[in-house]
Amino acid sequence: MNDKTLLIMAELEDNNLKPVTFDLVAAALKMTGGATRSILMAVTGTSPDAAASEAASRTGIDVLAVTVTASITSDIRKQAAAFVAGEFAPSYILCPHSAEGTDYAPALAVRLNAACISAVSGVVIDVDGNLLFSRSICGGQFNALIKPATSPAVIMIQPGAFQVQAYEGTAGAVETTTFEAGPGALRMNGVEKSRETSSELDKAKVIVSAGRGIGEPGNLDAIRRFAALFPGSAVGGSRPLIDMGWLEYRHQVGITGATVSPSVYIACGISGSTQHIAGMNGSGYVIAINSDPNAAIFNYSDLCIVDDIMGFIEAFEDFIKNGEG
Repeated sequence: MNDKTLLIMAELEDNNLKPVTFDLVAAALKMTGGATRSILMAVTGTSPDAAASEAASRTGIDVLAVTVTASITSDIRKQAAAFVAGEFAPSYILCPHSAEGTDYAPALAVRLNAACISAVSGVVIDVDGNLLFSRSICGGQFNALIKPATSPAVIMIQPGAFQVQAYEGTAGAVETTTFEAGPGALRMNGVEKSRETSSELDKAKVIVSAGRGIGEPGNLDAIRRFAALFPGSAVGGSRPLIDMGWLEYRHQVGITGATVSPSVYIACGISGSTQHIAGMNGSGYVIAINSDPNAAIFNYSDLCIVDDIMGFIEAFEDFIKNGEG
């Protein structure tokens, strides 16, 4: 495994692979033109062997299972990633732009004296063969192509930004190692999982999500009526609404909420931050309704409606009520 130039840091939950790991694989394959030989995946955890075997069989990529001798914290993840990077000296280290990734990846870059590019949603190869990384800037209004000035470079991949393909070939090789974690700045006292669930969003065929653009919490009644017009629907929300207490956390769509992939996603008054886009980018058909014609959400939408949200919903309800739909 000493010929690896691209390192993927898999993300686990309870020692099971999280879907964002395969987003990293899709991005890595884009960077290598589909070749797996120069890619290594590190699966780090207290019992990573089963997840490492699954990753190797589902991707064809060689995997290093790193057993950590301490409770996993962001500080330990940083230490373990630096340990693997030191062993293989990759040119690129791919981490998820998730709640977990944003917790440790920038610190890893500092530790390695590396460049760090966050929220990457695309990869471009220029005429000289250089890799350029695409990400939105200025609240999603513009897109930038960034070339790292140092090697290695830590690249944080936006969940859902790359097309994940099923793999049916030969499994990659799996090797194991143990990382003796040193004393960290943080100590794990335990993990308490939320009692709330996003299963309603997970199962919905149509999700109608509300953002700050709906104006006031009382207008959520109109959003709920609007959603009820579609069979198999659920109501979602952007992080600002959850932070303001307008909706419960179980409705939040985004990096720090639920990642959803309904057949239809209707964004009402949502600006289109990268945090929110990461949670709904896998939707089949995206409809955005916003009074701002320059809203970033329109860059990710199949149908863009520039209108007042409440006025549009009222007109739509009248349309249905009069039997014209």
